[in-house]
Amino acid sequence: MRKNQVPVYAVLRHDLFLDEFGGPEKTVRVKEIVYDQGTAEREVERLNALRSDDGCVYWWQATRLYPPGSAVGSDA
Repeated sequence: MRKNQVPVYAVLRHDLFLDEFGGPEKTVRVKEIVYDQGTAEREVERLNALRSDDGCVYWWQATRLYPPGSAVGSDA
């Protein structure tokens, strides 16, 4: 892990009913970012059960959070 990098988990949503309007940049949303994988897993399970008939699919993805003003390619 790089210095100052914090592991986080994104909860993502794909609005299947919007697929006809474009690619993932128009149909995939970041619902929230959490610090704990278990929290992300439980939220995905809850949302998929709650919205199973709405044309939405939720999943989580591990990612990283950098301090303000920095990123992978920055010198900060």
